[in-house]
Amino acid sequence: MQDAIADFRRYLDRRYPGRSTRKHYISDLTIFQRFVGDVSPQAVTARTIDQFVQRQSDQGLKATTINRRLSAIASLFEFLIGQQPTTAGAIPSPGRATASGPATACPGMSAMPRWSSSWPSSPILATGPCSR
Repeated sequence: MQDAIADFRRYLDRRYPGRSTRKHYISDLTIFQRFVGDVSPQAVTARTIDQFVQRQSDQGLKATTINRRLSAIASLFEFLIGQQPTTAGAIPSPGRATASGPATACPGMSAMPRWSSSWPSSPILATGPCSR
């Protein structure tokens, strides 16, 4: 996870130099990394995210803080998905951050979807939020 966050930090440095978004996202992702431990991003599941949200809520954090942390996590995974090689002629899916652009909400949605325990328990990288 640490390498993935470092790659994402470099992307944010290039994409948004001097903005506080990078600082807050990296701080939030560091908190998430401490929660999940030394695992690969592929080992993170929707259940892991749900447990993280529950822990944050149990600690009395406000919904706005939890949502910002979820946004940082979603942006990290969208970035990682965008870094995966595509097949020849494939068009990148909308809503995925790549080295050339930021993550956006899924088409037709005003915000990223809530993390839900109804999602399959397969790794986040295999299911992206737009594939529901």
